[in-house]
Amino acid sequence: MENIVNKIKLAIADSVVGNIMNPTYELKYTPADKETETYVTSRPFDRFEGGFVTYCFGKGIRRFRFDRIVERRVLSLL
Repeated sequence: MENIVNKIKLAIADSVVGNIMNPTYELKYTPADKETETYVTSRPFDRFEGGFVTYCFGKGIRRFRFDRIVERRVLSLL
């Protein structure tokens, strides 16, 4: 029984640390000549002049310009 409890404690700790180190975000973005779209993204991993590059779940790697972001909020942190 003690072994199972320790495994559960480790799984919870890994989950909390993973969420803090790799939060997910909801990003509302208006591309040129289109309607506002919502993306679920990882933490940005690269920058370029006027924006950043991030992984969008279900859509792959995307580039976003700062001036076209409508809203960005954290979905999972803890």
